[in-house]
Amino acid sequence: MNTRPPEQSIATAANGHVLTSTAATNTATSTAPAAGSKNLASLSGQSQQVATSLISALEARGFDLCTVFPAERYNATLPDHTHMHLPTLQPAPATTLAVLVAHSRGQWARFLADLRADPAHPRLTDPWDAFLAREITAALGTAKLPVTHDVRYSWDLAPGRMVAMQRAAEASGLAAWDAGCCLNVHDTFGPWLAFAAVVVLNLPGPAVDAVPTPRNPIPASLQAHLATTMELLKNQAPLSCHVVTGKPGVCHGDGTPDPDEAWRGWVYLRDLAASWLPREALQRARYTPDQIAYHYSKDTTVLKRALEGKFVDRALEQGPEPWVEK
Repeated sequence: MNTRPPEQSIATAANGHVLTSTAATNTATSTAPAAGSKNLASLSGQSQQVATSLISALEARGFDLCTVFPAERYNATLPDHTHMHLPTLQPAPATTLAVLVAHSRGQWARFLADLRADPAHPRLTDPWDAFLAREITAALGTAKLPVTHDVRYSWDLAPGRMVAMQRAAEASGLAAWDAGCCLNVHDTFGPWLAFAAVVVLNLPGPAVDAVPTPRNPIPASLQAHLATTMELLKNQAPLSCHVVTGKPGVCHGDGTPDPDEAWRGWVYLRDLAASWLPREALQRARYTPDQIAYHYSKDTTVLKRALEGKFVDRALEQGPEPWVEK
């Protein structure tokens, strides 16, 4: 999930949960593709056949938001000195086919079912990442790719392997980047989506200009409010959300929230970034309380309680109030 606290994410430039360096802009005027379009119409021949097969296999494994894009389009957003470029396997002027592997909240139920099926899985260092890797590997096996390929996982921080997933999400047309809150925002799911990997294939990709730049769906007045809230969080200023957490009022003398609870401020920011969605759409998109708690805290006791059906966190059950455009 795209859930690393932004001040960590920006500082480390590290994984699939971050947009590193300077933020990509949302100023392009091209029309964003409809949700689920996957950009497959921008391909032809073997590229389209292979991409269709791969995305179908990934969707069967719970990755419901996959889309294709040219690796060169993502690379063009990066400063030259970074080590996060995707390999380009086709000679110019052709582009290289890349597939962003992403998903919405439904993957969590599959993850819990996997943990129940194999008691050894919860004891892994990071069972969530391990689960995603197994599912992607299985999908690749099902697709029987006829060409060489390279999988870049969002949690792989090694130089030359790391991918700025939030840049990839915008470059693929899947979800716009909102610089104010440092989150990607989808037309249907808002900020409640996650990026697991990029698969680069030795096949021609779409033309660089064939993938539309996604539109930021957040209303302008909410964008400004998000930017202000983000600054408060970066400076560790207390927010109203801290008084409704499991540890109400636990703050240090300087007003800094308790480290065990500080992540709730970032949940508050994400909820705020989703508050423009219609209520029913938000209820379908927002992660479940146990899903939110684990992805932000990485607390394995959350998994234990979730598997036992005993996870309760009243504060996380509260979604955002609908945003009223000013």
